[in-house]
Amino acid sequence: KRILFGNDGGVSYSDDNGATWSSPVLATTKNNPNDFNDKEAIWVDDLASSPYFGRVYLSWTEFRAAGQSEPVMVSVSTNGGNSFSAPKQLSPAGNNGTGNGRQGSMVRSGPDGTVYVAWEQGFDQVVSVSRDGGRNWTRPRAIGPVDDIPDPLPGANFRTDSFLSIAADPRPASTSVWASWVNETPAGTRV
Repeated sequence: KRILFGNDGGVSYSDDNGATWSSPVLATTKNNPNDFNDKEAIWVDDLASSPYFGRVYLSWTEFRAAGQSEPVMVSVSTNGGNSFSAPKQLSPAGNNGTGNGRQGSMVRSGPDGTVYVAWEQGFDQVVSVSRDGGRNWTRPRAIGPVDDIPDPLPGANFRTDSFLSIAADPRPASTSVWASWVNETPAGTRV
């Protein structure tokens, strides 16, 4: 099965390698016209050892009213993308000019069904964890500090960021998770 997410919050799936696609299913909410769901990540638990094999996890930043707040949200499908749960807020919402913005989420799952949603929050990379298929989530905890790279990089004309990538070890019984990102250092940009 292939899953496709559109910026309007619609998810479509294909059971024939993309030859045909389902009608979009709304996976996010838009509580007011100022909401902008952005920087989405989608993941399917594809490990047969997982008790949540086949669940679809969608995370995104919900930008509310231009600069006012931007929480990281998550929604879960237990039926292959035919419908999604009501979104859950994983992070604080307020952005009071203290560098507490949140963006660039990424989702992965491990062989025991544990789900990890990680993102950049202020001056840290953070992660929230669910051990029950996305019903409950931990408070975000720091993975490590981030010092954003210049935006844009000198001589470039495109946006840059220090959003992280994560990976979970798929081997049975493993609980290892890796995260990587780019920091600006006195020696230059480093992973």
